[in-house]
Amino acid sequence: MERATQRLRGYPSLALLPPLLALGVQWALWSSIRPFVWFLFYPAVFFASWIGGLWWGSAATLLSTLIVWRVFLPPGHALNTYVSMAVFAATGILFSRFHQTLRDTQELAKRSLHVSEGRYQGLFENMTAGFAWCRMVFEGDEAVDFIYLDVNPAFKSLTGLKDAQGRRVSEVIPGFRESNRDLLLAYGRVARGGPPESLEAQVESLDIWFSINAYCPAPGEFIAIFDTITEQKKAETALRELSQRLELATKSGGLGVWDWDIVSGQMLWDDRMMEIYGYSKQAFPGGLEAWEGRLHPDDRESAARDSQAALLGEREYHSEFRILLPDGAVRHVAADGVVQRNAGGKAIRMIGLNRDVTEQWRAFDRQRRMESELLQAQKIESLGSLASGVAHDMNNVLSAILSISSVLQVTHSTDESALKSMKTLEHAALRGRDLVKRLTNFVRKDLETPHLIDLNAVVESETEILHQTLRQRVALDVNLESGLGWMMGETSTLGSAVMNLCVNAVDAMPEGGTLRLRTRREGSRHIDLIIEDTGHGMSPETLAHATEPFYTTKPPGKGTGLGLAMVQNIVRAHGGDLSIQSAPGSGTTITMRFPVAQAAPDSGRESPQSQSAAASPLSILMVDDDALIRTTFPPLLHELGHAVDVAEDGASVLAALDGGKAYDLVVLDHNMPGMTGAQVLEGIKARHPGQAVLVVTGFRDGELDQALARWPDAGLLIKPLTREEVVGRLERLAPAWNPGP
Repeated sequence: MERATQRLRGYPSLALLPPLLALGVQWALWSSIRPFVWFLFYPAVFFASWIGGLWWGSAATLLSTLIVWRVFLPPGHALNTYVSMAVFAATGILFSRFHQTLRDTQELAKRSLHVSEGRYQGLFENMTAGFAWCRMVFEGDEAVDFIYLDVNPAFKSLTGLKDAQGRRVSEVIPGFRESNRDLLLAYGRVARGGPPESLEAQVESLDIWFSINAYCPAPGEFIAIFDTITEQKKAETALRELSQRLELATKSGGLGVWDWDIVSGQMLWDDRMMEIYGYSKQAFPGGLEAWEGRLHPDDRESAARDSQAALLGEREYHSEFRILLPDGAVRHVAADGVVQRNAGGKAIRMIGLNRDVTEQWRAFDRQRRMESELLQAQKIESLGSLASGVAHDMNNVLSAILSISSVLQVTHSTDESALKSMKTLEHAALRGRDLVKRLTNFVRKDLETPHLIDLNAVVESETEILHQTLRQRVALDVNLESGLGWMMGETSTLGSAVMNLCVNAVDAMPEGGTLRLRTRREGSRHIDLIIEDTGHGMSPETLAHATEPFYTTKPPGKGTGLGLAMVQNIVRAHGGDLSIQSAPGSGTTITMRFPVAQAAPDSGRESPQSQSAAASPLSILMVDDDALIRTTFPPLLHELGHAVDVAEDGASVLAALDGGKAYDLVVLDHNMPGMTGAQVLEGIKARHPGQAVLVVTGFRDGELDQALARWPDAGLLIKPLTREEVVGRLERLAPAWNPGP
């Protein structure tokens, strides 16, 4: 049936064949019904089936058969009449079936065509790429223009052109033929039947870049399917400019670029890399050895470890190392890179940058030294706070001991046993005073009571003690230059520094050795004290930190790390310099250089103890917050013949003076709660400018120094005090007074 339908669609005249065959059969049968009767009804059945298909044709066939039965069937008809009617009915129904199949096929074809046209139209209208169907315009063999036959909506959105259909491109885009000649020629080649072409072009008047695919659908025509690539072109331009800026940045930033082909082992360097590593283009060996050959021996292992970790994918490549240049100079280099891998994850290439960070390292080293100095200053400041508290309390205790000892020495002057005990007690207290003074001198930048001293005499005094204490395996060699000259300083403070250095030298020679002390005149302005030992010496690291507070190489419990730091502060307080030379196995040499004093001591001046005058006891007001001092110091003053009133704080002193009571001398403690001694001094001088004041303190600070500088007539004594020191100071305050025996 389907095959017959297809033939019927191809040859419509075949539709007449069934009725002709049916009429032939009817004529052959020559039934009671004449053949011309069927000629009347066959056209009706044919028309009904052609118009209405199976159902209309079948209905017409049955209706025609019924009419023939009722109208044209004669009485006494023959038997073959029924056969004739059956043939008519079968022919009509079969013919109607043919027409129904033909109608269905045509309807299906129409629907398929409609769907196909709908799909094409949907694709045409909804495709994001631009579509232009154009006819080329030639002048001879030359393509000079083209006409837009059809364009899709995307054409308008991508180009911004409207009403292009049916118009020439020269009208739609003025200047196109002149500025896009190559594109026009490419369209001409395609329109002549050439192969499809893909190209990129910029339409300058639209300021748009297009990616175009063109092909020929018919002679003289071409279809262009395109998309805009303006953003891509801008990105490419930006990338190109970025590459140029990167190149400029690497040059201006001193960055060297390297490329290492891991598979072949070849390494490429730019000019800056060769400059950093000290290679010329002619001497550059290439390969990994160019890098390895410059690495500092101490950094080769860590540098190789960093690169290996990057190749194994353990971390990104970053390394800092030192390199040695041919002239022996050392540079610090920072390296960064990225690793490229193949599909299997194996490292095949590494690209990166090197930069010379030598100056940054130097700046970092300077900053580190400054931070270290700041830390040391903070340590010293902390130690100063501790020292001031310790000195104040300890000196009060020692003052009490010395005061009692001095009084008892006078009251028991005839008892030699008691007198000897008191002298021993006094000596112990004075040693304690020296220890406290050494601690306070560590944080002070100047001296309390500088005077002219003989450096040789200081050394002789300390070496006398050393002779008694040194172990036999350490030999002492002393060589003092005569006529050395005088210097300003404090004998006890400088002596403690000398002793400290000698003790350190002896500790450095546990198996024995020689300790040498020498003095010398260095020109006209300086004198030197050199202390040498033959001990184990110091490493460069130890030497670099030797004078830092709290730095020690001794085991726990064997050293505080304050020895050399205290010595350095003492030397600086004397206006001198300290230098240390040492090396492992070569011993240590320490040189202390001091300025020479410009004046010599007055040999005709008598000591306070030799002075005498008429007796004149003083009325004294003493103030101290420490009950121990208030209990022990007044008896010493009473024993010297003075009248003493005692106060507990500065406010009581000011109240007593404001009350009208007169005193020859006010003795002030400085470190008191509430009003300090410096504040009380300021108050006294503001109200009673002529009042004599003596400040007796265990620790002096900047506040007190400033007050004493404003009131130079005020005296100062540092606790603890011996009887002789008290007598000497009071004699200068009251020359007519004689302390007696």
